[in-house]
Amino acid sequence: MLHPDVFEQSQELLVDELNRCSLLGLKLYNFLPGSSLGSITTEQCVEKIAASINHAHWQTPAVVTEVTAG
Repeated sequence: MLHPDVFEQSQELLVDELNRCSLLGLKLYNFLPGSSLGSITTEQCVEKIAASINHAHWQTPAVVTEVTAG
């Protein structure tokens, strides 16, 4: 499982990236959220990703995110 500090740093990084997009006038941000690598269930992984995206959108509502999968 992802260490809580790494998870928090990842959330902060997403907010930082979206803030930069906003400052540059970019309205869309496409990213690959990563993988659980089997350490948690798919449902738990999707819930964590959704929570992180919601967290970032509350702070940077002007930028729309699009999640891609590999």
